[in-house]
Amino acid sequence: MTSRDTNPSQTYSKNGVYEVCLIVKNKNRFDTLCRTLYIGVVSN
Repeated sequence: MTSRDTNPSQTYSKNGVYEVCLIVKNKNRFDTLCRTLYIGVVSN
């Protein structure tokens, strides 16, 4: 997923391990932070 939103969100339909990355950039540089996360899905 790619977003330019101020507060983006992502919905996952299955439990699992996902790599989640945040990329921040401006006109001079960019930084990337990635984490491997276990996502547990909660049913309604």
